[in-house]
Amino acid sequence: MQRRSLSLSCLGLLPQTHTSVLLCKDCECFGHSNRCSYIELLNTVICVSCKHNTRGQHCQLCKLGYYRDVTVELDDENVCLDCKCNAFGSESDRCNGTGFCKCKEGATGPKCSECQPGYLWDNGCKSRVCDNELLRCQNGGVCHNNMRCQCPSAYTGLLCEKPRCEGEAAGCRGSDSSPATIQPGLPLSEAPGGRTGRPRQGPLRQPDTRGTEAVENTCRNESKLYSNTNIDESVNGDR
Repeated sequence: MQRRSLSLSCLGLLPQTHTSVLLCKDCECFGHSNRCSYIELLNTVICVSCKHNTRGQHCQLCKLGYYRDVTVELDDENVCLDCKCNAFGSESDRCNGTGFCKCKEGATGPKCSECQPGYLWDNGCKSRVCDNELLRCQNGGVCHNNMRCQCPSAYTGLLCEKPRCEGEAAGCRGSDSSPATIQPGLPLSEAPGGRTGRPRQGPLRQPDTRGTEAVENTCRNESKLYSNTNIDESVNGDR
């Protein structure tokens, strides 16, 4: 494909050939370039090295990442404006013809620099995990900057809703880290694993009464002796 390049001043500098006349006639770049190329195979003239963030056959379009300011003329140096899409909130640095960027999930606004309700800005819009109203941390967890629940050691999960022992090999039944689980209908002493807050009691034993019986027999004998002594003294006194 043969290309010939001439400047806009070609008519006063070069011989009047068909190519030079065509180049000078059709080299319209709206002031964003002073050079054109003629593509002979296509019989087309295109602008070369467009400036001011423009592109296209006649520098009539804006480069990627820029959009046209429709309030100014096409030959204005500031006709193409930077999209300025937020690097964290937008999917790319490109925008549409009105300057609006394509936002990631949770982000909003012309430049994707704001968050939708339920999201918080943290180098991009992150979903609100917890708060002190509707999304409360469970089992004693504390909400940290609305981004995560700080869970007690025995619990895990997004809202501290899962016992940590569920992820252990032995499971919650055989783990010392599991919370107490009491099955309905069982007395406290028969709860699984004995986790009732008090030790498991063994079988009831009959009390040892041998010492008590010995004391009772001694008291009974002393009472009889005392009674017999009183009777003898009474008889002797009558005599």
